[in-house]
Amino acid sequence: MGRLDGQVAVITGASYGIGRGLAVRFAKEGARLIVCSRTAAKATEMLDEVHAITPHVHYVAADVGVREQIQNVVAEAGRIYGRLDVLINNAQTVMPWTPIEDKPDDDWDQTLQSGLYATLWAMRAALPMMKAQGRGRIVNFGSIFGINGSRWASDYAACKEGIRGLTRSAANEWGRYGITVNVVLPSAESAASKSFRENHPAAYKMMRDRVPLQHHGDPETDIGGAILGLACEEGRFITGETFFLDGGMGISRPVQALQPHMRN
Repeated sequence: MGRLDGQVAVITGASYGIGRGLAVRFAKEGARLIVCSRTAAKATEMLDEVHAITPHVHYVAADVGVREQIQNVVAEAGRIYGRLDVLINNAQTVMPWTPIEDKPDDDWDQTLQSGLYATLWAMRAALPMMKAQGRGRIVNFGSIFGINGSRWASDYAACKEGIRGLTRSAANEWGRYGITVNVVLPSAESAASKSFRENHPAAYKMMRDRVPLQHHGDPETDIGGAILGLACEEGRFITGETFFLDGGMGISRPVQALQPHMRN
């Protein structure tokens, strides 16, 4: 018997990385899933893995930065399963790193649309169902980049700190409906981190060694396990909080070894 048996969860950005790990972990815990990403072709491996665990998974191709599309993703939970218990806002477009004075307005628009606004739109769409149930769990995604004010990522840092502010306000406003709203700041092994390790081994080692546990988290076991704790019944008294799921990165001295995605 899983800790999420019979519950319905929406997970955005589920094709790979943390989103994929969450989909697999939640499927193993008995959740019924609505998952989305922008490109269906990239979701094939994730869906094969989840379908091997449960038949209760529905995929929607959607750009969360388009209001109508993310609203439709959340609405699918009601149309297919008749309820929504957990909303996880994981998806986020990351634009090339650029100094503040050179960062185009279009970068800001895409970052805020896919992050802050997408999170807001999904939360608003989820509210009626969760309010009617008298219960809901919302988990949003922040970043250590926002906490530290990382260089060359002003749009991303500002977006993620905006999501933290939205999270706290929603926790204050929606707690009376039995809805908890929290934010996590994860550091997980991914295709991007593996590529960085292979292409910049010295820089990767320097960054890793500054983390007390000296490794990235596993998307399914480490990040998925922590978010599961917030999503299940045991997490009912936790709201408005920020959780650093980063092996201690948040308490170590910030380091930026190089500029990995600077524009030419």
